[in-house]
Parts: sequence; C-alpha cells; structure tokens
Amino acid sequence: NAVGLQNPGVDAVIARELPRLREVFHKPVMANVSGFSEHEYVETVRRLDGEPDIGWFEVNISCPNVHGGGMSFGTSPEAAGEITKAVRRVTKKPLIIKLSPNVTDIASIAKACEANGADGISLINTLFGMRIDLKSKKPVIANKEYGLLKFDSKDLSETSKTLKDLVEALLNRK
Repeated sequence: NAVGLQNPGVDAVIARELPRLREVFHKPVMANVSGFSEHEYVETVRRLDGEPDIGWFEVNISCPNVHGGGMSFGTSPEAAGEITKAVRRVTKKPLIIKLSPNVTDIASIAKACEANGADGISLINTLFGMRIDLKSKKPVIANKEYGLLKFDSKDLSETSKTLKDLVEALLNRK
C-alpha cells in the first residue's frame, strides 16, 4: 500500500459519485475525508455536509500534513484535537476520527478527539513497514516504507496490544 489516497475530489464526488451511490444504496452513506491542511479538511466536510446522501463522516487524520513539516495530524493529541474541533464546527452529522496505529500513545490521541467533538473513533489505518529483498539487501519498492497489507503474528500481536491499551484507557476515564 504505497499509492496514497486516490479520489476524484469533492466536486466529482458531489456531481458523479453520490448520484451513482444513490442508485445502489437507498440510505445515507459514510464520507471518508482526508486532507493535507486543516483548511482542506474543513472545506471538504463543509461542502459535503449539505448532501443528504452523506449520513456521517470518517475523518482520516493519518494523512501527511504538508503544512506541519510532513507529520501526520494523527500523531499528536494537540493536532488531532484541533482537526476534530475545526471539522466539528462545520457539521452536526456524526463524526468518526480514523486514527493511525503508528504512534506512541494512541489513547491520548483518541481522548483528544473525543474531547473536541468526535462521536467515535475508527481503528486503525495502515501499519507502516518495509519489506527487504534478502538477496540484494534492499527495499522491495522505491518508497522504502509503506503500508503493509500482509502481517505476521508479531505484527498482529503488537496491533492487538495497542488496541487493548486504547480500549482500557477509554473505558477507565474519570
């Protein structure tokens, strides 16, 4: 998984994708929103908010933040909280924040999202990794790091621990 987030853009979603979805689904659908800046997240949600076919939003905060030195919005509680708060201001529809597993403290990030208006948390986005050709001792693809689509038991064990820690933190809040 090294392609990035492919999409036709908000104008095309409104003009072409939602009418097609309406033919198949006869109830509201989720809009998955990504962005490279706070303004982009807010503007995308604002534009989609008036569409009756959109029932709720999943905001992917593990996208690169080009205006923040390449860091992901989802790697700090402060940045995650700010995006959540900004998006919450432009919609009353349910707001789910999609978190990255590639962080040191997922529980504090989830709590910041909740404190700033998230209705739910989506767990989790892509696990980063690298596959190496053992003969050449080089990465298999040019990106070097990319999202792993196949996992071994160690990968899944670490992910299970992360999720367990998050659930415990959220359930044990004061």
